Amino acid sequence: MSLLSLEELRKYHPGIKVQDVVRDIQQFNFPLYVNDEARGFLTVEHFKGRWQVVALGDYAVSRELQVFQRQGNGNNQGQEVKVLRVPSIHGTFLLLERTNAESIVKLESYPGLMAQTEQGREYQAREVVPQIRNAVEEFIAAQEQR
Repeated sequence: MSLLSLEELRKYHPGIKVQDVVRDIQQFNFPLYVNDEARGFLTVEHFKGRWQVVALGDYAVSRELQVFQRQGNGNNQGQEVKVLRVPSIHGTFLLLERTNAESIVKLESYPGLMAQTEQGREYQAREVVPQIRNAVEEFIAAQEQR
């Protein structure tokens, strides 16, 4: 799993890869299924010298990922799929890395933020990363006014 903070989002501009600005946090999500239905993620992290379960949950994100996969997405050869977290807006996205392009799929974010993007839809990274940055900046500004 990777994180995108405001600092990292500000480093991004069209022409560079999103992967070059994200911070890999060495966490891995394993989907939990019951009767072929996604029920959440088991999150594993290297902690205190060994791999440990550090979280269990994310029902909504696991369901969105399952819908995305069932629509035939995320199964292309030559494509790497990574989970991106943007904690400040409670955002979870998929980064789809292909040989010549990167795209992003929004799985969740705070309601009302990024209203111009649809959940589960794939967008060119160059189109959606600036929207993510704007959402983070707006959210932080609103928090500072409180």
